[in-house]
Amino acid sequence: MEPRTLFTAADRAMRSCSLLRSRLASLNSTTPTTRAFSTSLMHNQSASEPISRAPAARWESQPPSATKPTIALGQGRMPFKLRHPSQPAFKVIADDAEGNAALDAMYVRLLGRGGELLLPHDIKWLAITHKSFDHGWQGSNDRLAFLGKRVMDVQISLALLAMPRTRHWGEDDVKEQSGLQGLENLTAVSKGRISERRRIAALARQVGISDVMRWKPRNVSDLQSSGVDTVLAHTLYSIIGALTLHRGGNTTVQLVKERLLAPLGLKR
Repeated sequence: MEPRTLFTAADRAMRSCSLLRSRLASLNSTTPTTRAFSTSLMHNQSASEPISRAPAARWESQPPSATKPTIALGQGRMPFKLRHPSQPAFKVIADDAEGNAALDAMYVRLLGRGGELLLPHDIKWLAITHKSFDHGWQGSNDRLAFLGKRVMDVQISLALLAMPRTRHWGEDDVKEQSGLQGLENLTAVSKGRISERRRIAALARQVGISDVMRWKPRNVSDLQSSGVDTVLAHTLYSIIGALTLHRGGNTTVQLVKERLLAPLGLKR
């Protein structure tokens, strides 16, 4: 290789090494600055602002009182628009001494003497609380009513089966002893007449459920159009469901036969 060519190659190699060395120096000078800036920023944020934590679940805390306008963070209620803004406020009983006395009196009229002792305090209030009350914040009796309606439906069917049917002309007494004599009584029409919503609501109104149940009607001046009969029957079914869960099937069936089916005309 000629000396001139060798000198040119060496010069290019030296230039490339110096360029690489300058780039490495620039990278080393900028990296600590960036790290120091990010570290100081995080340090300033942690020192000046507290660490925000997620709000607790709704079931972990007690619901806020309706008399307190301030609500804790994460416990806001969904706003709603009234269909009748000019209607007066609908008042229900409160969980105080007077409200507890009225509630216990209703359970005594419905279940008999000692009926106020068959359910715990919180379940007694839950059974008479409709989902329209307080936007569902206090819990509702939907699941209890679903169970209670199934229990009521079974007992009505058994009571209809036990009732004697009208004998037709020419029938012998052998068929009457087969155990199926009341099968013709078990029809959708007969069950519908017994468990009609108006009849169940009238029974609930007779024992005073309308005075203690907690709900929010659509129109305070017209409770009938707001579905008060449906809410009354729903509340009565929820009490049956609560008794089934806390007192068992035998006690509940006996109470249903004596306190509900007998007033409805089904006596065994």
